Amino acid sequence: MRILLLTFLLMSFHLFGYSLSVTQVKIGDKILDMNDATPLNFETDYFNIDNFTDNKKAYITFSFDGPRFDKFELKHSNDQIAEVNTITPISFDLSSVFDTEPIATDDGEFQIDLVATYQNDIGETVSTTLNLFFHYDNRAPTTPEITKVVPGDKNVTLTWSDIDDAESYEITYRKVDDTEDKTQVVSSGLSYKITNLENESEYQFQVTALDKADNRSSKSDILKDTPKATDDFFEYYKKNGGEETGECSYNNSSSNSTLIFMILILLVFIKRRDNLRGKKND
Repeated sequence: MRILLLTFLLMSFHLFGYSLSVTQVKIGDKILDMNDATPLNFETDYFNIDNFTDNKKAYITFSFDGPRFDKFELKHSNDQIAEVNTITPISFDLSSVFDTEPIATDDGEFQIDLVATYQNDIGETVSTTLNLFFHYDNRAPTTPEITKVVPGDKNVTLTWSDIDDAESYEITYRKVDDTEDKTQVVSSGLSYKITNLENESEYQFQVTALDKADNRSSKSDILKDTPKATDDFFEYYKKNGGEETGECSYNNSSSNSTLIFMILILLVFIKRRDNLRGKKND
């Protein structure tokens, strides 16, 4: 399993001119962003704890500027869960945390303390503590709904409903007769045109919502449609009864009756005009 990194751009804790900083955290295959860092507290963005069923090791890398620390410990609820004596990544197993603090059904946090100890110039034992807050989220987003499917020439445009906590959407599609899905991730917007499709072949489409912790919604209901070539004017003309030669005729009895009626009205008008002119001349 690939190990992805959370790199903390950190503020350091300073004690009598010395500083201790967390510089890197590895946890499973998820990159965790940091937010709201203070000199003594570091918070991770939310991650899905279910992603770490195979690899539950978390590695914390740290640095210091000052004396030679004698011991570095990780503590959870005041219980030591790891210890090293040199500046090397210090690790702990997530199960050691959740054995005493059960996973919530939706989301939550746990705190890990990094404690560094050293002897000062007068022989006193001095300790420095940094607090790391890990936020986890196991809630699946709401399932999106495909609201519109518009077929085009070798393409289909999908539109779907907005999901509040979604960071991106994943479209899965395939020909109805195929067994292997193709996927397209959409990071912004609520509409996407899928291109390079085969005209006159029926396709099925589904959309899944993904949040920032990589939780996935269930797939939307399947909708189907068929890309079709766009007709030019002549093709449209032939499909609607036009002659192959391109000739056209017009024969409509009701229209002819209307034309005869209009001619009669015009003749009556001309006759009345001539009569009025004759009276004036008299």
